[in-house]
Amino acid sequence: MKILIVTDAWEPQVNGVVRTLTMTAQELRSMGHEVELITPKLFKSFPCPTYPEISLALAGQSAVKRIIDRFAPDCLHIATEGPLGWAARNVAMKRGWPFTTSYHSRFPEYVNMRFKLPVSWSYALLRRFHNAAQANLAPTPAIVSDLKARGFRSPQVWSRGVDFDRFSPQGETMARGDGPIFLHVGRLAVEKQVDEFLKLDLPGVQDLDSLLDNEDRLMRGALFENVLELDLVSNFLTNFVRNGLKNVFKLFFILIDVARNGPNQL
Repeated sequence: MKILIVTDAWEPQVNGVVRTLTMTAQELRSMGHEVELITPKLFKSFPCPTYPEISLALAGQSAVKRIIDRFAPDCLHIATEGPLGWAARNVAMKRGWPFTTSYHSRFPEYVNMRFKLPVSWSYALLRRFHNAAQANLAPTPAIVSDLKARGFRSPQVWSRGVDFDRFSPQGETMARGDGPIFLHVGRLAVEKQVDEFLKLDLPGVQDLDSLLDNEDRLMRGALFENVLELDLVSNFLTNFVRNGLKNVFKLFFILIDVARNGPNQL
């Protein structure tokens, strides 16, 4: 089967959307499918205001249409609601093609944090985008329920998985104490709400893997004042460099995703 994925989020970005789509394409190819991706790397682009890591493609509908026609897909998945996503959606709708979309995160709330745009405006636009799809794939049951309550017609759970060949509780781990350790894994960005994680009244130790993503903040110790055991942070960073993230994860009992604007997940 020929599967076309259209996404405005792609390498060199490092985030959950890119990782999800990278692994999806990899797994589909391993199953024998032919997969093509339309990404900003195929076009001239400009950095997104306030979020320069994201490249917005300068691509019109005709340019996207040419790529679609050249590949002639059996299935079309539109992963994001950016310029490429809207262009592909328009092409599909004009032709009466069925397609799927995905809703990866609390985008309206993130836009509100960065631009103060009313959440209701963003949801209205996203409803229009996703309600044209056969299915709108979302990562958790909580998000699916929220989308249904907001008038999205066809949200369905597209759960995430763990690569057991790479991540396993077996093997060497670093020394730890008796109490639980809570780990936040993510980028340093306003929507990640690391400050909310640090405010939680939790027993044991709170550690910040996200510090690894920004050397300047790490060197300044911008968030260290809230970490309960600085020795653990030092040991964590040393172990990460020597053994990689998969071995460090074995140390932690609980990983927590704190989201004021979304579901908390363990």
